Amino acid sequence: MRSVFSILLVILPFVADAHDFNCYTLIAGSKATVDGSVMLAHNEDDGGEQMLNWYRVPPLQHPPGAGLSFRNGGREPLPAQTNGYLWLELPGMGVSDSYLNDKGVAIASDGCPSKEDREDYTDGGIVYEVREMVARQATSARHAVEIIGYLVEKFGYADTGRTYGVADAKEAWVVAIVRGRHWVAQRIPDHHVMALPNSYMIDQIHLEDKENFAGSPDIIPYAIERGWYDPAKDGAFSFRKAYAAPGSYDHTDNILRAWLPACKLTGKEYKKAAEDLPFSFEPTEKVSLRTLMNILSSHYYDEPWKAATPDTRHGVRGSICHNSTQYGAVFQLRSDMPVEIGAVVWIAPYNPCMQVFVPWYVGMDSVPADYARYDHYATAITNHFVDVKGFREKYPEKAYWKYCDFSERIRDDYTSRYPTEVKLKREQAQQELLKQQRAFEMQMKKLYRKNPAQCRGELSRYTAAWLQKLLCSRRYSFTYCIF
Repeated sequence: MRSVFSILLVILPFVADAHDFNCYTLIAGSKATVDGSVMLAHNEDDGGEQMLNWYRVPPLQHPPGAGLSFRNGGREPLPAQTNGYLWLELPGMGVSDSYLNDKGVAIASDGCPSKEDREDYTDGGIVYEVREMVARQATSARHAVEIIGYLVEKFGYADTGRTYGVADAKEAWVVAIVRGRHWVAQRIPDHHVMALPNSYMIDQIHLEDKENFAGSPDIIPYAIERGWYDPAKDGAFSFRKAYAAPGSYDHTDNILRAWLPACKLTGKEYKKAAEDLPFSFEPTEKVSLRTLMNILSSHYYDEPWKAATPDTRHGVRGSICHNSTQYGAVFQLRSDMPVEIGAVVWIAPYNPCMQVFVPWYVGMDSVPADYARYDHYATAITNHFVDVKGFREKYPEKAYWKYCDFSERIRDDYTSRYPTEVKLKREQAQQELLKQQRAFEMQMKKLYRKNPAQCRGELSRYTAAWLQKLLCSRRYSFTYCIF
């Protein structure tokens, strides 16, 4: 199985397309992984000038009557105390941030256009604040589903559609939202893996099965009313077929990004057709961190795009890692150790195919200063939709630009430079990091029992040391220091 994805690091010829499908997610249940963790892997894809920032937001106390004011005008009360969390921020973006909170709950999302054209909102509806409310309040993945459903029903979702992936150390769910107040959620079976492109993947639903489904009670009647589903003609109800925009449901890019892992991880030959793809599947071999990292880094080469002359560029239509990928992240969530150590997100900034995934533990007490544009998380929260342009000019010394410069130089002639300048070095560094993980975490578990505060400091120093080890200190470096 290890060699399956090594053949995927090839280049597709670029084809212009009217569709702009961004982001990609994979989720693996606890019985589908080699270490028994739940894993949520995500590529965040966004065009234009972006700047990735890392923040550690501590648990916060709130006075009576405190609330979170929404961008569109709504407001929701906050409890007396909210969770601390790691925050991956892309300033100015309404649907791009990812979170891992102190309860070990992770959330990320993919845009999934819907057919819905009716706007049904209260106080302007909600978009950005969905994941922020989950980070602040959720105590489990199931609780996150409840929070999302409550917010959508109360305020209405003010965008075409989206699917959120939420996970903790015990289980994972996907929550599909339609413009307005309709939503449905499904639990990923523990022994399964799910691939989520930019189209709804939830198929048949059974809302009476409350262990595995949740959602709007009128999800089927509303589809009948809108003419999206005819029981007499269509047979069993399919959420994705009824609600997904035709341009996303049957688009080749989405089909292939779901088809690829389904075929490669099961050994089966699924048809390249939306209706033939499973919601989730059982892999023939349990997946590892490396498996998911490799998929997030892949550029598959498939017959619809074969060219007489291979393309030497990195950015290609429909590949999982491409020019607009701002970061790849694998959330590894484990229940056999304190959450401070057991909940970790492995992050590869910018194009993950050329970067090393480094672990960031939720128990960290700080993040390196050059990985955020502001010194304080509160300033970032206040300015998320305010300070949104000219990032490189304003914050030229920040670490993210080194990752960008390195990747952009390599991808100018990817097929020549990647094998000679990146592949072996990246593989060696990634292998060393993965090999170190068990011994380091055993030390941290012992330290945590004696001194939790000291453990949090050591977790921060470990990540910072690896980041320093990998990146050259001089500006605009085009190589990894470790080599």
